Amino acid sequence: MGDEFASSRFTFTEGEVIQFQRVYGGALGSDIGEDPESARPQVDIAQLLATSFRLFYETGAIVPSGQGSPGMQEVRYLKPVYSGDTIRVVARVRQVRESTSRPDRGTAEIEFTTLNRNGEPVLSFVALQLLGRRSPKPG
Repeated sequence: MGDEFASSRFTFTEGEVIQFQRVYGGALGSDIGEDPESARPQVDIAQLLATSFRLFYETGAIVPSGQGSPGMQEVRYLKPVYSGDTIRVVARVRQVRESTSRPDRGTAEIEFTTLNRNGEPVLSFVALQLLGRRSPKPG
């Protein structure tokens, strides 16, 4: 518990943001959410969530023991992100539990904070991650 993982940085391009909006809909239900000052497309929360988790996955923290996730909770969209913005993710293990029914696995509760280039939180969420466990060594 308490282990922390920091991702690499990622910058959203305008093309990626617009393509996502064309396929899945605009930011927060709008046609195309834009930064009113610069008309940059706004990154949709679904795209931000998926990218944040991908950045964490790329740290290798759950490879090869990751076995899926039963879900997320406490999702907070704290500040808009626009094309051209750079993010990074800090993930901290809050709790680890052994499975009572399957001794070969357990669950980790991981708190994610997605930060912009200024280090300001733009997204936070908690994910439950199923993980394989090492076999106990014979006595």
